Order: sequence, then structure tokens, then C-alpha cells
Amino acid sequence: MEEEEEEEEQEQEQEQKQEVWSWGAGTDGQLATGRQEDEWLPQFVESLSSLQISTIACGGAHALALLRGGKVVSWGRGKSGQLGHGDCESTMQPKLVGPLENISISSIAAGWSHSTFVSEGGELFTCGDGTFGQLGHGHFESRNIPSKVEAFSSKHVSMASCGMRHTLVLLEGISGSVFAFGSGRHGQLGVPASGQIYNTSNSMRKEARCFNVPVRVKEFDVHTVAFICANGEHSAALTENGHLYVWGRGFDGTLDIFAPKLATTTLKLCQLVLGWNHGMVLAAEDTQHPKFN
Repeated sequence: MEEEEEEEEQEQEQEQKQEVWSWGAGTDGQLATGRQEDEWLPQFVESLSSLQISTIACGGAHALALLRGGKVVSWGRGKSGQLGHGDCESTMQPKLVGPLENISISSIAAGWSHSTFVSEGGELFTCGDGTFGQLGHGHFESRNIPSKVEAFSSKHVSMASCGMRHTLVLLEGISGSVFAFGSGRHGQLGVPASGQIYNTSNSMRKEARCFNVPVRVKEFDVHTVAFICANGEHSAALTENGHLYVWGRGFDGTLDIFAPKLATTTLKLCQLVLGWNHGMVLAAEDTQHPKFN
């Protein structure tokens, strides 16, 4: 009992001490400072620091915050409907995503101009720019209200991750658990450049390799994926045994990779994050100075 009380006290202390700071580009209100100005130094964000936040996700010029209890607030640029407020207005202050108010959300992600929300029950909701099919609703239209992706209605979504104009989804408890949709021009969907036939004629824009319905990334039919990550025009995944797969846009003269490629290393990796044009991984403690190939 004493240990439980101590833990509760520590949690309450952490909640009281929580602060949010922001900096960088702010002309669309994405810093939540109440000003449409860029900031060179971190600024204390009073409007967010009063909330109990578990996760923050940053998009191109908008941001989302998942609150303890499963509600979501959003702010910044909203011209594509990416804030999920039911309009296309931008806002400098965090505002509750009303359409999701009665749904308990467990994870969030933000792309350049679109957003994803995964519920406790494993449902996926998306909103924002849909012109490249990145919302997964079977069309190339934008949405200003988070809408359920019906393709996953009989499945349990574990997490989603947003790139610039594409989305990755990880399902729970099945083989072939990674799906992708949106722009695949540089291979970021993990779908081979040729030799594939899709049974829905309206689901693909061939000239830009854009898919508006989820497409299974077949490379992972024989691997158990634990984590996915997308950003810019590239993607990556970690398997449960710590192997890293990468695909998407090549840089500095390297070719685009259209199917997940194993990054050969003796490292056992446990965490992964992608930036716009770079990535980082965290390795387990028992590995020492290996090289990637």
C-alpha cells in the first residue's frame, strides 16, 4: 500500500511540473504561443502547460497533443482540414478536436498537411489533405473532420505514422501487418515499382504512384513488425527481433528504394525515429560499435 501511495504521489508531482516549450517557424500559429511569429529560442507555452499531455505530434505547420484520458487538441495551420475541427481555419491556440470527443484516442501522428488518430479500440481516423490518397478513404479528397478508415474496420490498428504525403499503419496480431497509402513516387510505400496489379481501378494514380486505399507491404508477411515510422518521403520499420528495414527516397545520388531493405548490422535495435531527410536508432546496451551496410 505504501509503495502504491508513493507512486501516486510521484505521478501527481510529475503532472504538476509538466511544462511545454516551443520554437522555430510560427507564422501559422503552430507554436501555440498566441503569436504568428517565428521564435529563435524555446518559448514557454502556457496554454499547453496547463493540460495533462501524454504525447505531442508535429506536422508541417500544425501540431496535435494527446491528453491523458484520450482527448486530443490541435492548433496551427488548418487550411486542409488537418486540425479536425470541422473547418479549414487555422488557430494559434490549442482547440479540442470535437468530433473525437466521445472516442478514447491512444495514439496520434501528423504529416505535412494530414493527421491520424488511433482509438483504444483499434480504429483509425484520418483528416486533412487527401490529394495524394494519404487519408486512405478510397478517394483523393480532403477531410476536415476525422473520418474512420473503413478498410480496417474488421482489424485492430496498433499505430499509424505520417510522412509528407503518405501514411503507414501497423496492425495488431496478424501476419502481413504493415499497410501503406498515399504518395509512393519515391518508393516510400514499400510497394514495388512495377509488376503489381490492383483490383480497384480508381485506387491508384499511376503517373504519381498514389494509392487512396491501404496496400499491404508484402515484405513483412514473413516478419513480425514491432514499430513503424514515416517522415518526408521515406519510411522505416523495426521487427520484434531488432532488425531495421528502410525504404523510400534516396539522397545524394542514391537510388530510391521501392521495397523494404534490411539494414545489415549486428546491432539489436529497440527504438527508431525519422527526420525529414535522416534517421536515428537506439540500440540495446549489450551491442558495441557495429557498422551498418
